Amino acid sequence: MRKKVPSFHHFAPALLLSFIALAPLAAQDSGSSAESESSLAFNVYAELLVVEPQKTAEELVSWVGSKGGYYLESSLDGLQLKVPVAHVSAVRSLVQENSEELLSFQLSSGDVRDELQRVRAGILSREDNLERVLDYLDETDVRGTLALEQEINSLMREIESLRGRERVLINRIDFAHVNLRFSTRQPTLPDRQDSSFPWLNTLGLYRFIEEATN
Repeated sequence: MRKKVPSFHHFAPALLLSFIALAPLAAQDSGSSAESESSLAFNVYAELLVVEPQKTAEELVSWVGSKGGYYLESSLDGLQLKVPVAHVSAVRSLVQENSEELLSFQLSSGDVRDELQRVRAGILSREDNLERVLDYLDETDVRGTLALEQEINSLMREIESLRGRERVLINRIDFAHVNLRFSTRQPTLPDRQDSSFPWLNTLGLYRFIEEATN
């Protein structure tokens, strides 16, 4: 348990309250990653040929939501999804079922274990430094307290930044990032070929089809 500092009122109590408030988040994040043995972050990139982009996007977003995931971006050009890693293996069949053709599909992964360990080591180091600084408050005068306040502010900003990075890394482990690009290219008419029946050529069949499709 962290030592309480009675004289903390000398340099803005809100600072300490903010620091203490970070502790539950840290425990939650650490617990989440501890439960997961993997430190792999998965990424999926796929290009789909679709007829109705909006309908396709809605169906994919609905499926992801039912699995505990969510979307980052949705447009007629594609989707950015976060899919729980337990369901990443189903993504390929999902996009195949919801497209006219799967034009490309790439699944890749990267290990973020080293970066996560560095981030957590940085958090622990700065928390130790912050606790030592707080211990000095009762022993300093006003000038010393102002100097300590600057150090406390700096340490808390660094801790907050590192905790944010820790949450990002844990999210990358827990959720695969899925980038889907939609293609809605229209089929083109074949090159004109004259019919073996001269009377059919006089009807301008190809011109009629082009006009009808425009």
